[in-house]
Amino acid sequence: MESTHLIAPCGMACGDCPMHLAKDSPGLKISLSDKQGIPIENVACDCCREEKGVICCNEMTSPCDVFTCSQEKGVQFCCDCKDFPCDRYQPYADRAAEVPHNLKMYSLGLIKKLGVEEFIKTHAKQAREIYFKGKFKL
Repeated sequence: MESTHLIAPCGMACGDCPMHLAKDSPGLKISLSDKQGIPIENVACDCCREEKGVICCNEMTSPCDVFTCSQEKGVQFCCDCKDFPCDRYQPYADRAAEVPHNLKMYSLGLIKKLGVEEFIKTHAKQAREIYFKGKFKL
């Protein structure tokens, strides 16, 4: 399977997301179901691209706008789009401590600079860990 599958068009590193990792970990699946209040059958995610932008752990019933836009514009990643960055990348504080969506711009910048393979190898997991456990620096 090509590595592009592990990164959503928006730059989210699906391959390192606990919801994706729960596919192969029954214990993690149960834990996430309990902690997040998600029905156990909706916990495991097969990554954005495989799910066609409809992430059931988020109780989505239609594709995310970013996924739909990337498909309509024919780009692998939003950073490849002539309109990037657009208003879909406005960061929000709502749930920022729980959901790493504010990482998207950083991730897309690295994908554009390094390429997706190198990004996955060197930054995808590290960026998520720093987001949740690192200390703010200027």
